Amino acid sequence: MANCPYCGEKLSYKRLLPISWKSRTGVECPNCHQTSYNSADMRKKSTLIVLIIPLLLIIKDLFNIAFPFMYGIFFMLIVGFILALPLFVKLTKKEEPLW
Repeated sequence: MANCPYCGEKLSYKRLLPISWKSRTGVECPNCHQTSYNSADMRKKSTLIVLIIPLLLIIKDLFNIAFPFMYGIFFMLIVGFILALPLFVKLTKKEEPLW
């Protein structure tokens, strides 16, 4: 779990969930009331989820897997990824550019 870069307060999972999948929003610390932002490195890594779609289509064709089954796997991967993202969030004091 992430800590506030200003005061070091550990932020809750519930507070970090929206920032993990919204790239341009900050999270306010309940202790010091300062706004922290998701690091550029973490935003880049979270966009890798887009690579799952072509990978699943290739696997489907290689192993001749039924398409509805692949939808189920894809849905479970997306939900799991979104729920796991707050565990890996890194916060910074300023909103960093991606490049």
